Amino acid sequence: MAPGESIQVQQGDTLYGIAKRYNVSIAALIEANGMKNGASIKPGQQLFLPAGVPAKVARETPAPAPTPTPKSGWEGRHTMKAGESLYGIARQYGVSLAELQRVNNIASPTSVRIGTVLSVPTKAAEAPPPRTPAVTPVPRVTPAAQTATPPKLINPNAEQKVASAGNQRSDATEAPAAEATPGKFRWPARGRIIANFGKRTDGSHNDGINIAVPQGTDVHAAEGGRVAYAGNELKGYGNLVLIRHDNGWVSAYAHADQILVKRDDLVRRGQVIAKAGRTGTVDQPQLHFELRQGAKPVDPMPHLEK
Repeated sequence: MAPGESIQVQQGDTLYGIAKRYNVSIAALIEANGMKNGASIKPGQQLFLPAGVPAKVARETPAPAPTPTPKSGWEGRHTMKAGESLYGIARQYGVSLAELQRVNNIASPTSVRIGTVLSVPTKAAEAPPPRTPAVTPVPRVTPAAQTATPPKLINPNAEQKVASAGNQRSDATEAPAAEATPGKFRWPARGRIIANFGKRTDGSHNDGINIAVPQGTDVHAAEGGRVAYAGNELKGYGNLVLIRHDNGWVSAYAHADQILVKRDDLVRRGQVIAKAGRTGTVDQPQLHFELRQGAKPVDPMPHLEK
């Protein structure tokens, strides 16, 4: 496909976001720039849009949302940070995404850039920020006594760049958990499996499976439950979501581009909880998916729908 107008990559831009902004497919954008699947972009880089994109669209650089006129009860301020989404900010302050967009004159939630100052509800803005766990943000995945030591999901100091940052064997004591009916869980995303569960030739262990998917693919909850963790503090996994299910089961979803839920949210089976990406120590868009019985990682394949 012949290239058309060029644009400059801004801080916080992703191929998925640029494709959405100019209403083109990621594949067309990659082809117009002679890039390979999974290629990264960086601020200041020049990208060509596919031929045929209206010139007025290509030449426009999305401007930050104008400073809104303060609305009663919305005098608070929140500065957009890396890794945040407008959806997550709306949930944080207890308002709807549509209301947050309307008050701040935002046409598209994906066009808000890092550093943008948003008007937020005053009462929520003045509340103390949530406390960040001091040692490890990984929630306890066993329903045992509250004083039990939380099991580790990954080794946060792992430096090796592999298909998944989750191939470090858990060193937690295994907790007993109920058996699940085969095929209980639905697939969180459909794609080609690029890493299976189990020991690798180098002696390391993959505690889940890795599924190659396009950037921005919807990631679905494998079963209904409560969000036990949603964040990016764990090195290697990038943006990570953990969901606690019945009978001691926990599912994990790593390397997301965007997280669409927060801790303690109740989610239903099949709900979109994230957008797939390549965060953490992976070199192509993918989803790392794990199932655990208590603290013990198990092969997800026998427990997924056929």
